Amino acid sequence: MDEYKDRFDPKKYEQEEPVNVGYGVPGEEKWGREIEQEIALVPSPIFARAQAIARGYELHLMPLIDIYVRTELNKTQAETLLSELKFVKQVANDPLLAGWLEKIEKNVLRVVRSTKEMVVIIEGP
Repeated sequence: MDEYKDRFDPKKYEQEEPVNVGYGVPGEEKWGREIEQEIALVPSPIFARAQAIARGYELHLMPLIDIYVRTELNKTQAETLLSELKFVKQVANDPLLAGWLEKIEKNVLRVVRSTKEMVVIIEGP
């Protein structure tokens, strides 16, 4: 297993292009740093790892997200994403992945709990 231990080292992913996961108003161009919100900058291989696990368990939403285009998820979709993130975190014995999923969950929860119309925004490299 030593030959793969770098997969659990955050330094391996420091130079990777990020997948940006934040929230905003539907259809608005400004989001993330432009409106002074915290945004999860997930290394793209880590996001792909979560998607691969989701695909393996035949989850519905995560495997369909195309990180190379801007994706907006409404509140109902955000609830599904939150459930899938929690499931992936539970089944994966991967502390590095779990840490990143928790960062994503924070922004997804903002949409789920919002009383205003908000969307989760996912946009990759």
